[in-house]
Amino acid sequence: MKDSSSFSKHKFFWLNILAMLVVAIVLVVGVFKGLDLYTHHGEEVIVPDVKGMMPSEADKILRDRGLLAKVVSTSYQKEMRSGCILDITPEQGEKVKKGRIIFLTINSINAPLQEVPDVTENSSAREAEAQLLTAGFHLTPNTLVNGELDWVYGVLYNGRHILTGEKIPVGSMLTLQIGNGNVAPPPSESDSMLLDENVETGNQEVASPSPTIESKAKDTEKSKSKMKPATQPTANKSTHQTERKNISKKEHKNENSDSWF
Repeated sequence: MKDSSSFSKHKFFWLNILAMLVVAIVLVVGVFKGLDLYTHHGEEVIVPDVKGMMPSEADKILRDRGLLAKVVSTSYQKEMRSGCILDITPEQGEKVKKGRIIFLTINSINAPLQEVPDVTENSSAREAEAQLLTAGFHLTPNTLVNGELDWVYGVLYNGRHILTGEKIPVGSMLTLQIGNGNVAPPPSESDSMLLDENVETGNQEVASPSPTIESKAKDTEKSKSKMKPATQPTANKSTHQTERKNISKKEHKNENSDSWF
């Protein structure tokens, strides 16, 4: 009796242990199966080539394959159309799981601004060309100006000189002004002395006052006043002689009247 009771007790114990093991195995298998279903284990998709497409077109193609698209950055390539896809991550041809997000880099609509390197009067033609090309600009044939041979004297953009630190769109066309080797000699001492004398003479001529209209009018009135009195003495003299003749005639008549009586 004792042996049968002990066996029954051990039997229930081992049955419980066996049941626990079965439950544990079922749970483990269920978890892995669930993860496989959730992560699409074993279901791989090849990333299609969507470079050069617009984001809307690429998004439709990727969704058809169970993938998602997301724009994360922009870049600029002048030869590509604005807004098109320049790069994707992961790359085309790679195998990824369904539901994977494909990151897109698109071409900027407007060209970004880039500061023009300062190469004026401090670089040779070769050095300036290397710096400008590295910065993303394009060059037209150089123009020659008077100065030291192959020395940069200016940078032109759309026909005007670039200012120091100025920013212009990347990929713009620039023109370098290069010296042709004709350097003007410095002015001699005699030339500088003649230049100073000419400047002083010009200043003196400017400083000397010119006769005004009022002074000219006064001089004209004085000359007229000197010419007028020339005829007056003659008229006065003739009038005085006439009066004297009349007085003498009256006296002569009075004398004659006295002689009659």
